[in-house]
Amino acid sequence: MVPSTQTAPAAQSVPNRRASYRAPLAGTVTVIVNGRVHDAIAGNVSPQGLRASTNRPLKIGDEVSVAFFVNGALVCARGWVRWCQLTQPGRLAFGVRFGSIEDDGEALLAGYCRSFLS
Repeated sequence: MVPSTQTAPAAQSVPNRRASYRAPLAGTVTVIVNGRVHDAIAGNVSPQGLRASTNRPLKIGDEVSVAFFVNGALVCARGWVRWCQLTQPGRLAFGVRFGSIEDDGEALLAGYCRSFLS
């Protein structure tokens, strides 16, 4: 087979549909889904949602409760799994869209995310 001299078309830009900036977040996220508690690893966060990864099965549409720390303060939220992606064998990245956040968690997350913009 002769290698092609043609180049692949340039990737098209996809518009960012996020409502707000996501800030990096490291640490453990406690996830409760279907009455089962397990841990996930945080990836990033915004006042509207969270990206994390786990070795447990999740499905799009699963209702979840999550708890994690931001700048030493506990944030507890409820929401739904909006997407899942296998990142490596046995490891699943997932996104949660928050439906509700307890106490002043939304303001805390907004301030945390803003701190990464400057």
